[in-house]
Amino acid sequence: MSLAKRLARGALHGMGGLNVLRHRNRDRFRILMYHRFRPGVADQLHRQLTAFRRHYQVLSLGEIADVLDRNKPLPQKTLALTVDDGYRDFLENAFPVFQSLDVPATVYLVTDFLDRRCWLWTDRVACAVEQTSRVSFDITVGPRSLRFKLQTPAERSNAARTIIEAAKQLPNAQREDLVERLPGLLQVQLDAEPPAALQPLRWDEVRMMARHGIEFGAHTRSHPILSRIEENIRLRAEIEDSQRRIAEEIGSPVLHFCYPNGEPGDFTDAAVECVQQAGFRTAVTTTPGMNANDEPRFRLRRYGMEPESPLDYALERVEGLHNRMP
Repeated sequence: MSLAKRLARGALHGMGGLNVLRHRNRDRFRILMYHRFRPGVADQLHRQLTAFRRHYQVLSLGEIADVLDRNKPLPQKTLALTVDDGYRDFLENAFPVFQSLDVPATVYLVTDFLDRRCWLWTDRVACAVEQTSRVSFDITVGPRSLRFKLQTPAERSNAARTIIEAAKQLPNAQREDLVERLPGLLQVQLDAEPPAALQPLRWDEVRMMARHGIEFGAHTRSHPILSRIEENIRLRAEIEDSQRRIAEEIGSPVLHFCYPNGEPGDFTDAAVECVQQAGFRTAVTTTPGMNANDEPRFRLRRYGMEPESPLDYALERVEGLHNRMP
């Protein structure tokens, strides 16, 4: 870190600058977005959540929606915590910390993933590239002809990331075809279920956590890019079937939705309308920013957060000082 950055961070944390920002932003609410919780993160996550409770009013999205429905102002410095996808590492490495500190969270579930009907497709791409014995390969993704070397871990990581980002731009049927044929191209046989580190939650675990204060929302059936779905019936199925499936398992309404990938080009007005018609109360994006009380309830902004992030960085991130993750 440069001297200028160290001095700036010292001013923020040692001279009260961050408190000034919190006060300035006190009437807007923040939503944080987590994804993975790898082994060994519990201590750092505990520090983060403890600090969040000290400096903010941590509420669930359901509690936020309750206040907004009554046309009342939220408590000052309101913060909500969300977790995307439904990986089992949330239960193993994060839930005990959330529970011990009595911190609420909303976890968005990809229901075909939990039903063991699919891996998350991004994981299939990454695993196929990681496991192949090939040292190079060519592939066409839509209009792009791509060539990759796979001789180092960095080259393999870059190849997987490039293919995933290119696949997100394809019509949904073409993306599904690409993901299906990629292991064969790479001469890899993937198991029917993902490896242990990529396993989803089980439904009995979801029910247990629901009884202990975790709120569950829908994240589609299979995590497609909604704007790339051409058939309205498929769009509705991804949204409504996910909602229905979770409700069947937990025995209560599912009222919060998360757009896959969640950037402005990843969902359409038609998708937003479908979410509203399904009876959801909120929907979140991955657009960074804070939310006002009169924010469009189905385009809420969030800041990405990693449980490994140093505490100073995490507290800065909540106040919008970093547009990109480190």
